[in-house]
Formats: sequence, C-alpha cells, structure tokens
Amino acid sequence: VSEWMNKNGVCIFSPVEHAVHLDLIGKVHGFVSAETYFNNLKDIDRNEKTYGALLNCYVRQRQIDKSLSHLQKMKELGFASTALTYNGIMCLYTNIGQHENIAGVLTEMKENNVLPDNFSYRICLNSYGVRSDIDGMTKILKEMESQPHIEMDWNTYSVVANFYIKAELSSEAVNALRKCEERLVHKDGEGYNHLISLYARLGKKNAVLRLWDMEKSACKRCINRDFITMLESLVKLSEFDEADKILKEWESSGNCYDFGVPNVVIVGYSEKDFPEKAEAILEDLRKKGKATDPNSWVLVASRYLHKGEMEKAFGCLKIALPLYSGNKKLKPNHRVIAALYSWIADNACVEDAEALVSLLRNVQNNRHMYYALTKAYVRAGKEVEGVLERMKTDNINETGKIKEILDMRKAGKFSVYKPFIRDFLKKTLDRKLKRVTSVSPFEACFDSTSIENSVPRIDLELQGGVQWTIHETNVMVNVKKTVACLAFVDGGTELRMLFTKASIVIGGHQLEDNLLVFDLASSKLSLVPHFWSTMQAVPNHTLELLA
Repeated sequence: VSEWMNKNGVCIFSPVEHAVHLDLIGKVHGFVSAETYFNNLKDIDRNEKTYGALLNCYVRQRQIDKSLSHLQKMKELGFASTALTYNGIMCLYTNIGQHENIAGVLTEMKENNVLPDNFSYRICLNSYGVRSDIDGMTKILKEMESQPHIEMDWNTYSVVANFYIKAELSSEAVNALRKCEERLVHKDGEGYNHLISLYARLGKKNAVLRLWDMEKSACKRCINRDFITMLESLVKLSEFDEADKILKEWESSGNCYDFGVPNVVIVGYSEKDFPEKAEAILEDLRKKGKATDPNSWVLVASRYLHKGEMEKAFGCLKIALPLYSGNKKLKPNHRVIAALYSWIADNACVEDAEALVSLLRNVQNNRHMYYALTKAYVRAGKEVEGVLERMKTDNINETGKIKEILDMRKAGKFSVYKPFIRDFLKKTLDRKLKRVTSVSPFEACFDSTSIENSVPRIDLELQGGVQWTIHETNVMVNVKKTVACLAFVDGGTELRMLFTKASIVIGGHQLEDNLLVFDLASSKLSLVPHFWSTMQAVPNHTLELLA
C-alpha cells in the first residue's frame, strides 16, 4: 500500500513517510533494497528519521559493521541525539550475544549528553544479568532509580527479580517483586502473570494465590492465558489440589475452549507419576465432546507403561493413535514415542511388544519400531527371523543397532533384570502395593504403609531343580521412613559382569538370616533359609560353586 501511494502520487511523502516506507522495505526485501531506496532520496529527505530507519534495517539483520559505520555518520551529522538510536545498537549487541559491549554504549550515551530511557537501562540490566554479574546489575538499578526523568515500572523490577532468582538470592528477589507489585497498572494481566510466575519459582504458594485473587479483582475477567500461567505456577509448586480448583474456575468462566488450559494439569499429573488423575481429566473432556490432543494420551500411556500397568496404557493408546490419522496436522511427540519404543525394547514381553507395535505402526513405521521389537524378541529368547522378514517387506534395512542386538544374543549378554522387574511389578499390582518415585539405585519402590506382608515372594530354581524361595525380609529394603524398595539392582551387560558366567549375582541383602555352608571338597554351597530366626532344621538348598 505504501509503495502504491508513493508511485502513484497519492500523497507527497515527507521524511517521516519516507522513514516508514524505508523500514517496510527493509522488513520485506532486506537491507540492500533499503540502502538503494535511501540513496535515491533527495538530500532534504535524508534527516534523522530516514537515517534512523536505515540503521534499524541494519540492526534487524544483524549487520554489525554497517550498523556501527552508519551510527558514526549519524554522529558526524548530529543525528545521533536520541536514546532510540543507541538502543538500536544495544539491541544489536544483545542479538549477537556480545552483552559485554552494552555497558560501553550506555556510557557513550551519557558522555554525548543523550539521556538513557527506561528501555536503555533495561537492556543494560539484562546484559549484566545474563553474564551473572549481579553486583553490576544492582549498581545500574540504583543509578536508574536515582534518575529524575526515569519512571520506574513493574517490567524493570521483574527483569531484576528474574536474575536474582537465578542467582538464588531469594531475599533480593522478594524485595524486587514487592517493588514490582507496587507499580502494577490496574487491569494489567500481563504484569500479574509475570509476578505469579516469579513467585512460583521462589516456591511462594501464598503469594501466588494472593496475586491470583488480586488479578481477578482488578481485571474482572481472566483470559485463557491468565489461567495457563496460574496453572503452570501451581503445577511447578506441586499444588495439584489448588490447580484442580483453578481448572474448575476456568470451566465455569465462559471463556472459549482451549485444550492448552487443562493440558497444563494433565502434563503435570503425568510427569509427577499420577497418570490416573491425568487420564480422568482427558476422559471427562472426551465425554463432554471436547477436543483433546493425542500426544497427551500418549504421554499418559507412557507413564502407565512405566508403572507396569499395561491394560491402562493400551486403553490410552487406542484412543490416541486414531486421532493422528484423522488429522494430518497433528504430529506425534517424538520424545514420548521414543520413550515408548525404549520401554518396549527393555521391558515388554513379546505379546505386549507386538500389541503396542501394532498400534504404533499406524503413526510411525520405521527402524526404531523394529529395533524395539527385535530387542524384545531377543530378550525373550525367541527367533527373530519373522521380524527381520517384516522389515524387508516394509523396505527397512537392518541397522547397526539391530546387528548389535543380534551379536549380543550370540554372546549371551542380555540381562534378565528387566523381565524380572516387569513380572514383579505385575504381581504388586494384584496385591495393591502403591508404587512411588524410585530411589537410586533401586528401580521398584513402594509406599511401605501399603505393603502389610503382601510382598510377592521370589522363587529361584537352582541346579538340580531345587527351588530357593526369597521372602519379604530379604526382598525389600527400607530406604526412607515410608519408602521400601525391591532390593535388586541391574548389574547390566558390561564386560565386567561376564566373569560370573551367570545371569544373576545374589547380593548380601538376600543372604541375610541364611546359614551358608561351603563344601570346598565337592564345590557345593548349601544354605538354610531363615536359620537364625527359626533355629529349625530346614532342607538344604544346594548349588554348584563358581570356579
């Protein structure tokens, strides 16, 4: 439109119109075209406005040499007399990562009697903050506060508070946030959102809730962005009861439906290992006819898989995967899909692996899928020729990873730990043991109050068909006040383990309260389970000693 107006003489362009037009040319065609337009201007139209517009074109495309050369010419002509000109150079240094040069520009401004404005100081504060120079940032803040022409605003204090939080200076951050709050403009939802997010990072639940009430009172109506910020903050604080209340507020707010709002809580529940609660929200939305994102269903499914709850995982995947095929714009979350393949490869039995792959192949039919399936077959000791034939049918070549798996099978390097953990977790589900977050180095951990003598026993079949039963006291180990873990760790498949010539190495915890009798003459080891607790004669379990 601007070009048409200029060519057809709709109006005679003043230097201001030329500056606007020049800036538009730079945005659309680049700085070279902007230079050509500038060079063709009459001398009378080349003033501080058009010079400034061309400088802006150079800065936008990060042309540092041209920007500095042009700035020098503006100085010589007396056109570098406003903060706007120097702010452009400071933005350029910010964009190219040369933050150390910004303080020098601020000093030059003051030496040339150009008053820095709020934006000038804010860029400089940021330059110190990103370099973790907190003392330098604080010094500039005090200088800014002392300037009579500067009106301190909430945005400046939020920038400072952000860097104080990163530096773990909580009291300084809180002080900056108080000043930020004092300068909030009525009905400024963005300002309230910044404050809520920053207080959440400090772990200040009460401040987050207080500011939310203030925002609702000041703004009268909160938009979806406000709800998302509040929910993100509560999820960060793990305050899910409060998040559920806010979600209900949103549902009754009359705002247009946006899946991004409830998805904050869905993702939060999933990542905190509460897939049941995440699925309940998704299911409620689905029953109400609201659109959901398949990636969220897949995320919940992956958490169910992690907990060994296969049926629930399948249920979520059956809902999720058809949603991809029904909408080509939707793409699977590759991180979650990769996690699913990893779980299949390391944990799933062959039947579960095939079932999962049959669901996933409609979304992704690639070498990663076959890698996971091949590994599941090899772990189970099953032939993989059929899987390799299916790969050829799908025009997928054998990869180095698949060859590596087959080589590992030949060398007998596959660990039995993953299948063992999988089967143990299945048994704990039947007995309603409540699983909790793993405590390193253990993988399967539980709320000890939910155990109540219901821990599955472990039966090991020894040489000669003798069975050794390991009971609860030797199966679980207390790692925290209310947390008990399965007392087995993954020895891995590294070469350091191959000297044992065995799939399992029994640790000291499993041998507690067992009487061990070493018969070196016959290379036999006999053991009497629970000898010290029962002091009764129990049939010996005997296995051959390792050479």
